[in-house]
Amino acid sequence: MPRDKKMSKSQRRKLAKVEEDKRKREERAAVVARLEAAKLVSDESLTLLAGSARLGHKLTAKEKLRRELKAERAGITLPGTEDSRLHKREKQTADDDDDDDDADEVGTSDEDEPIDPEPPAKVKASWPKLMTHDGSTKTAPAARVAAATKFPNVFVGATHPVEVRRKQSIQAAREGLPILGSEHDIVDHINHNPVVVICGETGCGKTTQVPQFLYESGYGDPTCAAHPGAVAVTQPRRVAVTSTATRVAQELNVPLGGDVGYQVRYDKKVGEEPRIKFMTDGILLREIQSDLLLRKYSVVIVDEAHERSVNTDILLGLLSRVVPLRAELAGEGTGITPLRLVVMSATLRVEEFVGNKRLCPTPPALLKVAARQFPVTIHFARRTEHLDYLGAAKKKVLAIHRKLPPGGILVFLTGQREVDGLVRKLREGEFGPRDPTKADDKKADDEETEERELDPHDVDALDAGGEDLGDEEDVVVHGGEGVTPEEAAKAEDEWIRAHAPTVEAGGGGNDDDGGGGRKDEERDDGPGPMHVLPLYAMLPPHQQARVFDPPPPGHRLVVIATNVAETSLTIPGVRYVVDAGREKRRVFGDDATGGGGGGAASAGLSRFTVGWVSKASAEQRAGRAGRTGPGHCYRLFSSAHFVNDLEPHAPPAILGVPVDGVFLQMRAMGIDRIDRFPFITPPNAASLATAQRTLAILGALRATSVDSGARRLTHGHGGSFGDDRDPGELTDVGRAMAALPISPRHARMLLAAARSTAPGCLAAAVASAAALSLQSPFLGEESERSLPADMSEEERKRRRKLAHKFHHHNSDALSAAKALVAYDKVRDHRKQETFCNEHRLHSRTMREMSDLRRQLLRILTTPPPSDPASVALEPGSPGESALRRALLRGWADRVARRAKADEAARLNAAADKDEDGGDGGGGRTKATRYRPAMLDLAVFLHPTSTLHRTSPDYVVYVDLLQTAKRPYLAGATAVEASWLVDDAPALAYLSSALEDPAPRYVAAKDSVVAFHQPHFGKHRWELPLWPNALGADNPSACGAFAAALLSGAVSTPMGDLRDRLAAKPSVCARPEGRSQRRVVELVASLQRRGVATRAALAEQWRRDPRFLLPEMMGWMKSGQGYALEKLWPRIVESAARDAAAKTAEAAAPPAEHRSVEHRKKREAERSAGGAGAGRPESAKRSAKKQKKVKGNSKALGSGLSIWD
Repeated sequence: MPRDKKMSKSQRRKLAKVEEDKRKREERAAVVARLEAAKLVSDESLTLLAGSARLGHKLTAKEKLRRELKAERAGITLPGTEDSRLHKREKQTADDDDDDDDADEVGTSDEDEPIDPEPPAKVKASWPKLMTHDGSTKTAPAARVAAATKFPNVFVGATHPVEVRRKQSIQAAREGLPILGSEHDIVDHINHNPVVVICGETGCGKTTQVPQFLYESGYGDPTCAAHPGAVAVTQPRRVAVTSTATRVAQELNVPLGGDVGYQVRYDKKVGEEPRIKFMTDGILLREIQSDLLLRKYSVVIVDEAHERSVNTDILLGLLSRVVPLRAELAGEGTGITPLRLVVMSATLRVEEFVGNKRLCPTPPALLKVAARQFPVTIHFARRTEHLDYLGAAKKKVLAIHRKLPPGGILVFLTGQREVDGLVRKLREGEFGPRDPTKADDKKADDEETEERELDPHDVDALDAGGEDLGDEEDVVVHGGEGVTPEEAAKAEDEWIRAHAPTVEAGGGGNDDDGGGGRKDEERDDGPGPMHVLPLYAMLPPHQQARVFDPPPPGHRLVVIATNVAETSLTIPGVRYVVDAGREKRRVFGDDATGGGGGGAASAGLSRFTVGWVSKASAEQRAGRAGRTGPGHCYRLFSSAHFVNDLEPHAPPAILGVPVDGVFLQMRAMGIDRIDRFPFITPPNAASLATAQRTLAILGALRATSVDSGARRLTHGHGGSFGDDRDPGELTDVGRAMAALPISPRHARMLLAAARSTAPGCLAAAVASAAALSLQSPFLGEESERSLPADMSEEERKRRRKLAHKFHHHNSDALSAAKALVAYDKVRDHRKQETFCNEHRLHSRTMREMSDLRRQLLRILTTPPPSDPASVALEPGSPGESALRRALLRGWADRVARRAKADEAARLNAAADKDEDGGDGGGGRTKATRYRPAMLDLAVFLHPTSTLHRTSPDYVVYVDLLQTAKRPYLAGATAVEASWLVDDAPALAYLSSALEDPAPRYVAAKDSVVAFHQPHFGKHRWELPLWPNALGADNPSACGAFAAALLSGAVSTPMGDLRDRLAAKPSVCARPEGRSQRRVVELVASLQRRGVATRAALAEQWRRDPRFLLPEMMGWMKSGQGYALEKLWPRIVESAARDAAAKTAEAAAPPAEHRSVEHRKKREAERSAGGAGAGRPESAKRSAKKQKKVKGNSKALGSGLSIWD
């Protein structure tokens, strides 16, 4: 064994000081003990003394009763209290005392009894006064009485015990949970109440044990007639669902997927008749759509209700109606059993739920379960750091590391950039990682060594937890419930003995008076290096898992995290928490900027803001230091700021996010008046109006009455029904959107792609919907810092090139879809991880995208043998154009146009007037500006966008992110101006049919079209002329068709007679032609038979081959009628043949693979022949014509121009 090193002079001096302090403490303690023994009056008696200022003041009845109660506790009888109310109250009998003693022996304690928190007086008066159920209760709780009165003989429960054989190790672990002592009380309340609220801090065991209590009581057992339905347990997060289900199955000693199962968005493991089913709240919401009464469940447990997610709020509102409905049906003897609701929360924030009469007309039972939490000492700063809180956090971490005993440090910051910055600074500092290969050259001086050594287990020497770090103002102790002082002291001692540094860890000191001086003495036994790790949501999973590994020997664990470490996970070994008190929130709509206007939420405007956390969140963060032993929390703000400026709780999610999806789901359930739904916290009326307008723009809603102001317009209604009181009705498109497990915008894109016949469009749309439903998987340049330092420059360049491999030239939104398609082609999980590392992709996000893509493919269609999605994602392919149009359908109200010169100058002037430059677009810059259709501000392409090279005139974007510098378009995709009228009709305002150009017949479409001048969006952008097909009942349609028939556009042989006509055919389509007899006769004949297309004309000629012959003879020059008579059979035959060919072409199914192969073959021939080689004259003329159309400012949609 190595010989222990002797202590240096500085160590001996410190040891002497420690011993001196210990001797002084012992002497002080002895003096205090002697004074206590000589005390004549107890402390309790001293509290009864009143100051001289109270002389002559008459005590109120409450003050008198409180004074008498204090005297009774102190064992003192005050004069004049013989007739006190305290002496008249009922005394407890010996039998009751025995019962209480028995109850204490079985584990019932005051901490587990139901509580009555302190809400406002009105709410408090309506809450039940619950009592401890120990068998000696003489009065039933108010909640049970109310339930029995409203639903007699319904909530009575049943005795149906189920035997469970657990493993000995699991049973021993369960016995340490605080909630186990309340099992009888919890089950009794659930048996006799329709709604039970259980409040218990994190760690009390409510999530895993309450479902087991019900399992052992017979809930979910098909043989139990009282409650044969399963127990449904909802969680807001998928990870919590799977992990909790696995743990409960292990504790019950049953296989997962049998009696205990789970179902999440991408995974399902449920047996034929599960008794406990864990699921996300979104899954249960979808089950309610198909079965409102939830007949297959007897209990629904809503866990983590304090998080107040949107789905949780909606679920509680629905269950508040389902529970009494099931109870009424059960009371009528219909064979339906009652449904019980259990709401579990980690905080006592239940006022909105318990005090809401619309939500809970019958008062629910309220229970509290204390958690086993070690005390945490909270240190407030003297002043609140408003600016450089990163620097303050760094100083605090270094001070803790230098002065305080061993233990991990957890630092809470706001975002990834701050986390990475602080990690880099701490790693580069004096306590960064040290090279273990370097030996310490300093040796101890043999002349200054002694026989004594420092006891590493001396608590007084090492526990500096209360040491002042120099900037604390207030110190309070939080927590400690369920832990006695002896247990806390024992845990503290065990922690120090397990983690105390030995003398060798500090190294020998060289106390050279002429050399190092005081600095060397302080570094003799200084702290070792820090093991600094980041933790945030977008960190790759293998790097996230590093925080659970023990740090290297001699290192202190320091975790720099966002609020992901607040509730989602517990990091072992953390004893110190440094809380900056901030968090990053995403703010939507008008709150994101001051000048966004009323349509900011629908237009996708949002920004990330840094704000103060709530008091509840601050307490949750502090509790992270008390999991394994007593801990300390250092807050970088003052106690006054905590009390005065921090909100008690974070606002519910439903108040801060768009509610489009919630609105659509509730309308699909048949809830028409969303504003009358019993929300726990109702969303803003403006949010509901925005959601209704958005769904109307997407085509999911339409006006209820045909006679309403909107008259069910397809174009230009802007999402308004004309009547503010009209809630609208769900369309077929809306019902199909609600059936898909994605947001309304992604669902609308999928439905648009499903109607396209382009090769691979639907498969590519599924990949795009899955990719856009989650965060961007691209990690960015920051991921290079995680690469090994010894990686060659060639390898780094190769990886940079791979990171840009999936960039799409026409769309940022489709880049993630290309990455997803390539990811799914890699089958092996290890290779997928390598694939993500090489291409700078977040592996967990890619895995979730892949799962969602497979789920959507199962819902929509069966995947083809070869993946056609990659074909449709290639720029320039027909499928890619159709896919971009489908994106436009889903984000129709998020279109932006490149600002012209005059617009850019005006926006620059607006930016100069803006003081902060944020809303105006960042001031003057050479960057290309865009202007959203629904907002009046300048926006820019994101710096990472692939559209910078082309800067298309029109783009559709997924999000609009407002930063401190300027607003950026996220997920931008290039679109054509001619697509907007057809794919975003709600925002396209059409003029009446134009007289110039006049209506005309289009042979390719076999229809007569009139032209409208469309304008788009709030700014009424002028778009290319839009052709609209006219029916045969329109005189203009028949006139245009007559002109086309005479010119040979309908039947080709008729073109040979143009020189023999007495007048120009175009006169039939002009207003002045209506005065000519030949025009009137021909148009009237067409209108009588309803003929305005070639197909209709061919049908009439099939019945009567000489139809129109007399009328057209009137158009021939004198003496030229014989030519028409001679050519007539060929004219009729040509029209019939062309009409049949057009019908066959329309009825033919799309041959995707053949068209793809044909396109590839054509491209190969073109590349082999060179540019323009073998190009026919018709192709050259077509290209020239297309060039002419493209240069025309009045270019028409569908390949037409005004000269066609």
